[in-house]
This record gives sequence, structure tokens and C-alpha cells, in this order.
Amino acid sequence: MSTKRKKTAGTASEGFHYVGGVVASGNCIFQKIDAENDQGHDAFIEFVSNEEATSLFCWVQIKSGSSYRRSGEYVIPADEDHFRYWGSSPAPVVGIVYDPEIQAGVWINISEFLRDNPHVAENGPYRITIPAVNEFSARTFSTFKEHVLSSNYSSDGRFGQSLEFFSDVANQQRCVIGMSSLFAYHRNRRATWFYLIHGFPSVEGPALLRLSHLLSHLPGHPYIFWHDGNIINSEVEKYGKELLARRFGRDEVLRLIGLVDENGYAAGSIGYTISTLVFLVRDARDILEGIAFDSSVSEDHRGQAMFLLVHYAQFRSVEFCISALTRFLAEYPESDDSELFGSMRETLRKEGFLGYLGT
Repeated sequence: MSTKRKKTAGTASEGFHYVGGVVASGNCIFQKIDAENDQGHDAFIEFVSNEEATSLFCWVQIKSGSSYRRSGEYVIPADEDHFRYWGSSPAPVVGIVYDPEIQAGVWINISEFLRDNPHVAENGPYRITIPAVNEFSARTFSTFKEHVLSSNYSSDGRFGQSLEFFSDVANQQRCVIGMSSLFAYHRNRRATWFYLIHGFPSVEGPALLRLSHLLSHLPGHPYIFWHDGNIINSEVEKYGKELLARRFGRDEVLRLIGLVDENGYAAGSIGYTISTLVFLVRDARDILEGIAFDSSVSEDHRGQAMFLLVHYAQFRSVEFCISALTRFLAEYPESDDSELFGSMRETLRKEGFLGYLGT
């Protein structure tokens, strides 16, 4: 097997490094998409204002190489499928070309190009020309950011496109694009939360993590940095909370518990995030108790349910919590969590309070 690395791979890497450096210089977030998941986008940029993530973002197509320079301009070659895919995106798509010979980049708003030239998606030519003056650099990044953020993606048409992408649950990238666009540009529509909440049972993998994070903006928690880019108006927030409280049941709670990782319920962890959703569910106590004492459920899920149950119920009945822990220790004496739950029981007996999750 050859260990040689194609020169084009190195050039492509230079391009990603350059773009990432420019984005970092503007104190924004650059995230490369794994090649195996690349279906029309190479990366995304999430914009940060006043040191806080805005939830507003754009998708990026990156080309690297001096071969894209043509007579003082730059060209992004594509095909009909890419044009249609980019044109249907519910969030802005930009193209960036990096020229390694002069170590500089140029950019274009692909979404605007396709909007202003609707005929090219059907008739071609399938290439996008970028003037050399469209500089993409640390010096011009603020202008780039302002331009992209000024785009209006909150129209009814974009809302429909966001739903189409979100509904493609078999395609992780499209599903995440859809839900992210719904939150970024349509979070103050009741319909957005209707579809996000009702779509929860159908979403899998990394997309489920992203959806759980977005849903946690309904109950909120101290580790969300609130700003104009993620605040939900009070009427819509109330609607979303009430809908989630009614709609989520045992199956949804089990799915949420399954997301808890090695960080447990530490501040800022996915475990802490999902706890805010579980505690919002109308029958949270009964559901958690049912899972905790269901021998058909995995030991890990039973332990997670008991841990959440006691932290949830302690505010209403310490006696109930002590009784539940005693029963759990009796029914599952070999549990890996026996020592922890024994300690929790003693704390409740002595102090009457375990403290808050995440502290």
C-alpha cells in the first residue's frame, strides 16, 4: 500500500486551514464537515457577536488551488445537482476559493448568486465566477460577516425549505441543517416548535444531540448565553413548553437518558441539558420511577432514572426520595450505583437536600 499523499490533499488542507484562521481572527466558529458526511457543504461558520454565539450561521463550500484562477477572476466549478442543492438550502451558502500561490482567498454568496440567476440551475453554465476584489481575509471578515447576517432567511419559503431538510431524518447533515435553520431564523413561530417536538422520536445519532440542545432553550438553563440571536418570545416559549410537557412521555425520556455521557450531569454537559427537558415533562416523577424499577431496562438507564428522580422529587418530598432509594438498593443490591445511592440517601437523611444538578 502506498503511503504517498496526493498533492491536492495538501492543497485542500491549506485551504481549510486558511479559512479557519480567518474565521478565528473574527472570533467566530469554524467547523469542518467530515468528508464522509460532505453532501454539498465542506464546513459551516457560526457567527459570534460580543463574545456570544448568535446561532446564526452559513454553510461553506471551499476550493483550494491556483487552478481556480482564470484571467484575474476565480471560478467554482459545480454541476446541476450542486446548484439545486445549494439553491434549496434554508440557510446561507457561501463559496470560498483559496489561492496558495498568493496565500489569499476570495468569496461569494452562492445563495444570492442562485437567487439572482435562477435560470442557471436548469440551463447552466454550472460554474460561479468570483471577482478577485471579493477578498476573504482577516481584514475583510467583518464585512463578510455583516453581509451574510443581513440576509433574510425568515420568509415563509425558507421556513418550508427548513422543514424539508429537517424531515430528511435519514440524512444527518440535511436534518441538522433543517433544525438549525428552524431555530436560527424561525424560532418565534409556533409551528417551528410543533415540528421540532413532534419530530423528536424520529431523529437519531448526532442530530438527536443537536435537537436536544435546541429544545433546551424552552426551559432554559444557566449555561445558555442568552442574546438577540437565541431569545424566544414569551408567547411562543410558553406554547413550546406546554407542548413538550404534554407530548413527551416514557419513550422520549428514555431517549434523552440515553444521551448522557461520561460527564454525567456536570455543568454545561449534555446530561445537564437533558435534565432540563426531563424535568419539564408533565409526568416526570412517575415516568422516572417507572424506568428506575423496570428490570427490562438496562442497568445504566435505571441508574440514570433514579438519579434524576431523586434530584427532581427532593423539592416536594424528601421522604419519598429516601424511600425510593431504599427500595432501589434492596431490589438492585449489585448495581454499580449502590455506593452512590447509599451516600445520597444518607445526605437526604442528614441534610434534607442534595443540592442542584450542575453545582
